Amino acid sequence: MKLHTLKPAKGATHKEKRIGRGEASGKGGTSTKGNKGGQSRAGYKSKKAHEGGQMPIQRRLPKRGTFTLLLVFIYRVGSFIVLPGIDPNKLAALNESAQSGMLGLLDTFVGGAFSKASIFALGIMPYISASIFMQLMTILVPQMAKIQKEGESGRKKINQWTRYLTVIVTAFQAAAYIGYLKSPGNVEAIIPAFSAYFWVSTVIILTVGTLFVMWLGEKITDKGLGNGTSIII
Repeated sequence: MKLHTLKPAKGATHKEKRIGRGEASGKGGTSTKGNKGGQSRAGYKSKKAHEGGQMPIQRRLPKRGTFTLLLVFIYRVGSFIVLPGIDPNKLAALNESAQSGMLGLLDTFVGGAFSKASIFALGIMPYISASIFMQLMTILVPQMAKIQKEGESGRKKINQWTRYLTVIVTAFQAAAYIGYLKSPGNVEAIIPAFSAYFWVSTVIILTVGTLFVMWLGEKITDKGLGNGTSIII
């Protein structure tokens, strides 16, 4: 007996028949292996509005829709909260001047918060400006384009830079808004007792307000329905 002559006992092995694949094999689309999942059960039929295994829209809507409405409601409530140091009873001139031209368009984008001298007076517009600037940089600057192509890590890095830029843009726009509030016809709405620290407090509040609105938009995008920035606008 030699090792190269050893063979399995008769009947111990059998030659496996290779089954063809696909319709052309004559064995059917599943090659006689049967279906998987719901299709393997008797009486299966495709459900209406089936979305490929994820939770259907009719089940997502109550939870995500309620969450979205809650955050939008918070934003709308904040748009009626007047800045500290502003007399809301003397905002008639501000309301009239903010109803036409570019100021009227801006007031429309922020839901009327601009003309109300609200803590959300700048809305989410500084974040949009910062996002547009960063998108242009990824096109014009090769280093930024390289970072953008790094995948998820690059996207997170650019988003973080966009938030930092939003703070800077908001501070400049807040200073311009204060200049608008102190213009003739609007300055009467500022309470004299607050005039000493009105500039500093208003810049801080408007910046924090814009960052809060930006956070609301991100939460709506992550856990709500649709794009949060578009819904807030």
